[in-house]
Amino acid sequence: MGLLDLLRFSFSSLVWGILITVICLVLFFVLIRGWHKNATFTLISYLIGLVLFILLSFQCTLIMGAIKIVNISDFYASKIQQLMQHSFYDNQEVTLQQSQQIIEGLVDAYPVLGHFFQSGEFTGYTAVELPEAMRGEMCSFLRYFIFRRLLWCLAFVILGAIGVIWTLNPANCGYNAKRTYTSSEEIF
Repeated sequence: MGLLDLLRFSFSSLVWGILITVICLVLFFVLIRGWHKNATFTLISYLIGLVLFILLSFQCTLIMGAIKIVNISDFYASKIQQLMQHSFYDNQEVTLQQSQQIIEGLVDAYPVLGHFFQSGEFTGYTAVELPEAMRGEMCSFLRYFIFRRLLWCLAFVILGAIGVIWTLNPANCGYNAKRTYTSSEEIF
């Protein structure tokens, strides 16, 4: 995977990340409009939306990149297997230092992996078992990575919703800043 492949991989993750963000933000503003039917969004509301767009785009792009790596993890396991065939016997146990060198070789060959992990402690595996162990660990780490990104997205959306609702024009929100109360005798 050369520079061109890295750019293609990153570009598609960026496009999907931005597309997902745009869909989420449209739903975000539609839902707020649904809750506050007569609300008028202010300039600050739209600025909050812009900041939310930037933050969610970044997180969604990272999520899409991680999903792509998980989906092609078998490819990386086969590349690890190829790296190991030249240096190890099938039943030979791989040391910690050797497994670290394999990871470094994989990251050198596929730089996109370096954004997600740099090292791993793999001991007690034979040369036959190590590729699958590395693939499993990579997928496990990336699933946790995706979960953390989703939590960040949720936090940004909640904070953004609070900020946008706080900045809505109160005269048009269906409630007034000053409430007037009538006595119960006037009602009946």
